[in-house]
Amino acid sequence: MQTNNKYLVYGVVIVVLIIIAAVLARQKPMSVVTNQSPAGSQQQPKTEITLLSTSTAPSAALPLDIPWEAGATVIQNVTSKDPSTGKTQYTRVYISSKTLDQNFSIYQTYMSQGGWTITSTLDRPTVKNLNATKPGVRLNVTIAPNQKGQVQVNVSYVE
Repeated sequence: MQTNNKYLVYGVVIVVLIIIAAVLARQKPMSVVTNQSPAGSQQQPKTEITLLSTSTAPSAALPLDIPWEAGATVIQNVTSKDPSTGKTQYTRVYISSKTLDQNFSIYQTYMSQGGWTITSTLDRPTVKNLNATKPGVRLNVTIAPNQKGQVQVNVSYVE
C-alpha cells in the first residue's frame, strides 16, 4: 500500500510539472520594441531625455516656496530636459526625519494653500503620493521608506 501511495505522489508531481511547462510554453515571449517601421510607413520620432545635471546641490530652478526639511540629507538633485516637449524636470530626493504622514500633510497643505490644483493623491500606509498642477507646471511628491527603512521624499517639478 505504501508503494502505491509513492507512485501516486510521483504521478501527481509529474502532471503538475507538465501543466506548468505547458502554461509557460503558451505565454507570449517578451519582445523588445524598436524604432523601426515597416517599409512605406512614417517612423515615429525617438524621444530621448537629456540629463542636464545631477548633484546634491540645490537647483536654482526649483520654486523657493516648496517646503524643504531643514537639515535633511539630500540624496540627489537632478535636472533633465525632454527635447520633444521642451519641458524641464527638476527632481530632489532627500531623507526625512519626519514620518510619512507628517510629510504627506506638509506637502498637501502647501499645495492646497499655494494655489496648486491637486489632481491625484495616494495615501497608503507604506507610500504617499501627491500630484498637482498650476498653469504650465506640474508637481509630484512621493514619500516612501527606502531600503534602509528611512523616509525618503522625492519631489519633481516639471515646467
